[in-house]
Amino acid sequence: MPPPLPLRIERRLILALLALQVGLASVFIADFLVDVFRLRINPPSYTSREVMQIAAWVGLMLSLLISTLFFLSLMRERKRLERTADIARGAFADLIADSFDAWGLTPSEREVAMLAIKGFTNAEIARITGKAEGTVKAQSNAVFRKAGVGGRVQLICHFTETLLDDALPTGAATTGPEAPPAPAAVRP
Repeated sequence: MPPPLPLRIERRLILALLALQVGLASVFIADFLVDVFRLRINPPSYTSREVMQIAAWVGLMLSLLISTLFFLSLMRERKRLERTADIARGAFADLIADSFDAWGLTPSEREVAMLAIKGFTNAEIARITGKAEGTVKAQSNAVFRKAGVGGRVQLICHFTETLLDDALPTGAATTGPEAPPAPAAVRP
């Protein structure tokens, strides 16, 4: 598969293609209107009219071919992006499952943790799961303690930092401040 064209060149080609199509379609429409309303004083010769129509037809066929190639290129790119997104979704799901296993979360804690990662509040998690809000809060705290994080934001940051660290080239240093150490677990 050939490499994609730079975006600015691709845009210019598409605009040129559209201009060609509009121009050629205008020629056919103008010729049709001139014939219908009998606006020609001296009609062109048959040969020149045929040459004009053949040139317009060739231009339209060429623009159709180029449009088809652009469309096929876009469809290939769409499939590639969908595969990439599927891989990323699978990698994120695997990362979450591996972390949950490493932390020793129970099935109920996994459910609460997943909903917390998705951004739901304790009240929303309680409504979704049918649990009491106090139970959800206790399970959330158990998840945070087992994960060694101080709350929802740090839980989410654990996964994003892991994904971003995996995306860095080998030997690249991370920029920005170091993450603060997780607060010590407080025993009730």
